[in-house]
Formats: sequence, C-alpha cells, structure tokens
Amino acid sequence: MVSAADAVVCQAGCVSHTAYYRLKEACKKLGKPCVFVQSPGVGSFARGLAVLRGETAVMRVGQLSNC
Repeated sequence: MVSAADAVVCQAGCVSHTAYYRLKEACKKLGKPCVFVQSPGVGSFARGLAVLRGETAVMRVGQLSNC
C-alpha cells in the first residue's frame, strides 16, 4: 500500500507504537514523504498537507511529526 502512495499522512494517535515505527521505516525505505498528525480533525490534516508541500517549516510540538 505504501509503495503505491505518493505521500503518507497518518494520525499518530490511532496506531500502535509498532505500527508507527513500521510505517515510518517503510516510508524511509521507499523514499515516500510522510507526516504523522496528532488529531483526527481536518485542520490537522490540512497542516499535514502543508508540511508535505513544504509550505511550513515550523511545526508545533505535539501537532505534527515529519518523518
């Protein structure tokens, strides 16, 4: 699934630590950009997309984690 994606946006609070690290490693191995967002809201998703587009270099602690 990750190999077919252009980028990955994942809500960090929904997955186990193991899944988080497996996804992060898979993205790194495949060269896919990924962002983990803290909350399920559309605002977090929009900020995640902005990070992927490179529109924001500053991330609030606890809000986003750019792989």
